Amino acid sequence: GGGSYSDDNDPSFNLQVLQSGIFGPQTKVTVDLYIDNPKERTDKVNGFEYMIQENMQRDLVLKRWKMNGMTEDDIAIFSNVDEFFSR
Repeated sequence: GGGSYSDDNDPSFNLQVLQSGIFGPQTKVTVDLYIDNPKERTDKVNGFEYMIQENMQRDLVLKRWKMNGMTEDDIAIFSNVDEFFSR
């Protein structure tokens, strides 16, 4: 159907759309796979596993931003979906 940006038969189509320049001609878009297995995790802090997972994901995103060329002069928004700002 017209206007759809997904094709279940071709998962790479979504990546092609992301990398097509829709975020600007100089914006590098990468997609990383993050797999976490809480049963194998041994670094609980007072039982708060979810905070460790969130920190690990945040660290990976920051690392990827730097690898993609982000500098101190760039502006980024890092937020949970339920915490996004509004006007």
